[in-house]
Amino acid sequence: MLFDVPNNETDWFEVCPNADVFLPSDDDLKTFDIGRLYLSERDRHRVHHILHNGHSNRKYLMMVLINSIDVKYHAGILFAARELYQKVSDDIFCSALAFSFPGGSRDRLQFPTKQHKIPKTLMEAFGLRQNQIGWFNKLAANEDFVRLVGSAILPDDWKHIPLYDTTLLETTAKQATATRLVDEEGELLW
Repeated sequence: MLFDVPNNETDWFEVCPNADVFLPSDDDLKTFDIGRLYLSERDRHRVHHILHNGHSNRKYLMMVLINSIDVKYHAGILFAARELYQKVSDDIFCSALAFSFPGGSRDRLQFPTKQHKIPKTLMEAFGLRQNQIGWFNKLAANEDFVRLVGSAILPDDWKHIPLYDTTLLETTAKQATATRLVDEEGELLW
């Protein structure tokens, strides 16, 4: 033939002896690999299979995906999270989550900020169950509510309640105005 191309039969694993012959199975993927494939893979049936069989926390994975994708795709993941997470079977949930994004993106995964574990005693003092942790920060930011339940909070748990610049146990008296006779002191607010 005019343009004969020599047939090169070199095996990749012979050229690079340190390479792993076995590619990881879709069933054994962790959160990072699942998120990376969710963004890049265009075969959404494969993504559905990976989401259904992968080893990851579904709530954390959804937070990773919401941080990583464009705002125009948030509605699909939020629908899957809000309406389907606890109401339908896992297979249907993973299907809705897989088809809420088209794939083909080379964006990097953005992980959410780390959440510190809230002690059970503090959740009980606030009157919350463990699955209602989303309410904790809203209630902890309300100083009146924290003062109301303050007697039920253990001393070790106060470090989880940031109120302004200090905690309620370390709050100093605040002064509003200074008197005419003394330059350094002022009247107490409370």
